[in-house]
Amino acid sequence: MEHKAEVLGKMIMISEKQREMFQLFTSKDDLFVSHLFTYGIQFDSDFWGIIPNNLMEITRCLTPNVDWPKESVEKAMAIMEKLGLIQYFGKDNFLIYVVDYGQQNYIPYMRSNFFKNNKKPKFEREMKQAIKNGELPPWIMDAPQIAKKGSSKANFIEGFLNKTLHTDPKLRLLFDSMMYQGVYMEYAYDTKKESEVKNELPNPF
Repeated sequence: MEHKAEVLGKMIMISEKQREMFQLFTSKDDLFVSHLFTYGIQFDSDFWGIIPNNLMEITRCLTPNVDWPKESVEKAMAIMEKLGLIQYFGKDNFLIYVVDYGQQNYIPYMRSNFFKNNKKPKFEREMKQAIKNGELPPWIMDAPQIAKKGSSKANFIEGFLNKTLHTDPKLRLLFDSMMYQGVYMEYAYDTKKESEVKNELPNPF
């Protein structure tokens, strides 16, 4: 029997850094950038912060009934990339990652849907390849399902970067509950192989 554990809605959060950045926007063009990013791209992206790089679809993000000028959207996207709000990846940059999406947003039931209903990201293969290529950080696969309460997201990422997940029982338990443990293991193994060339043997966890 299928377990019905669905995400009922999508509440988008922006970081303090992004908020401060947008507060400095005063011109009409700048305001279009902030609105397209906050109320368009973020809402249209999937629960992992991924959206296809389809200009025609992106022009419909804000208001499907309004045809925003292609030039304005292209200019806004270029500014977003320059500011580090979005990142292109995949073959011919056909996908867009909303930077820090998983760090800022919590998607309830993501983990239960993953294990019970096999709900996976549409672009899972491309995301994994981008991680392997060093284009995207490995924690984007699980960050959205980690609650922000108690700084769990930040602690997990910091522990992974510092290779200290094995020293903190709470973080180790968190790692054991991850949806994509294999991605982290492969990433740590690849990093370890590169370090071994320099006669360094870091503990992945």
